Amino acid sequence: MFAVMRRVAPAIVIVIVAVCLCGVARSAQNDATEQQQVVSQYLRAYLQSDMPGIARLLPARFDAMFGPYPFVGDVSITQAKVQTNQALLEFTGTPRDLQLPHNGGVLLYRRHSTWYVRQVLFYDHIPRIFNLPTHSVTAADRNQELKVRIVGMTFFSAWARGELSRIADHWYDWPHSTREPIKGLSCSNLTFTRSYTPWHDSYLRYTAKVTYQFGVLSYSMQMKGGLLLTTDGQGWKVRGNVMVFDF
Repeated sequence: MFAVMRRVAPAIVIVIVAVCLCGVARSAQNDATEQQQVVSQYLRAYLQSDMPGIARLLPARFDAMFGPYPFVGDVSITQAKVQTNQALLEFTGTPRDLQLPHNGGVLLYRRHSTWYVRQVLFYDHIPRIFNLPTHSVTAADRNQELKVRIVGMTFFSAWARGELSRIADHWYDWPHSTREPIKGLSCSNLTFTRSYTPWHDSYLRYTAKVTYQFGVLSYSMQMKGGLLLTTDGQGWKVRGNVMVFDF
């Protein structure tokens, strides 16, 4: 009897291990599917300025929105580019994750007389159709450049030290702002590639066909980029403070 048990025991262990591995594989596949769905929904909402749709896909907790500081060492910041209530502060730095470009820009928004950080964008090049500021237009805009630069540098310093309260002081909660949705814009033909950051966030690279329909006329372009995802106990969410573009 004991001889039989000795022969059967290894077989039982093999079966248990196989069942566990199958469970892990199914869980990973479920995660990948859910992450792709979340990114698809986020991109459509983002492109259409569907603010309630965007807010629903972001982490509920502010600390979950901001992952680790994404740079190693010093970050070089260029002169601010201001256009009325929007500004861009471009940067060059070494990312903690070499999947990210070394270049990008801090997008800022002015509410009343105060500048706030809206998003941190990573890119080497971005098409003009995205309508980011390219230069300070007027003398009044140029007078705001120093304020924009100080806010951007203070924001990065607070993020590097993990000071969430100071980050919050300079953060514009744009997903909860009121904005008219953009009509006639659609997103299709999405493809995804998943990888991971050194701090274990899922990073989904995507390609998508973006089409703007205006009456009988339409314009389409290929959009590529990446989004960081995290889970806050209520499913997968997008870290909307950072967005990567790849053109």
